[in-house]
Amino acid sequence: MMNSSLNSFRLEGDIVVVEDDPLLRRLMGDILADLGDTCHSFQNCDDALVYLLQSGGCAAVVADHDVPGQLHGAEFLGMVADKWPGTPTVLMSGFALEDIPVKPGIVCLAKPWSAESLIKALGSFAAPVTDG
Repeated sequence: MMNSSLNSFRLEGDIVVVEDDPLLRRLMGDILADLGDTCHSFQNCDDALVYLLQSGGCAAVVADHDVPGQLHGAEFLGMVADKWPGTPTVLMSGFALEDIPVKPGIVCLAKPWSAESLIKALGSFAAPVTDG
């Protein structure tokens, strides 16, 4: 569970995570689980794209750029933005993000990141939770 002061919003629907490092993938799933209905984690963008096409989209996508498979993170998130406009997308990389061509609207997050910075990146898309 995350500190409630960090979790001041909620995404309606599932969150998709793409990360080839199993430890980081699990950590991200744990961090993001409270923000959406379910967190679906994938080792590569190819499998995540198949899931999204079958499910019809999701509430948000967080992807590492340098993952195995045919698609890299920036290309995959560009496809997500084209197919499901308005879907919050966050690209992570341990490499220089300014060297990666990224579509407008995709938030970039440098590794290493903190739980707070990951949540803030997604929170930049969301409306605050209100009581009542």
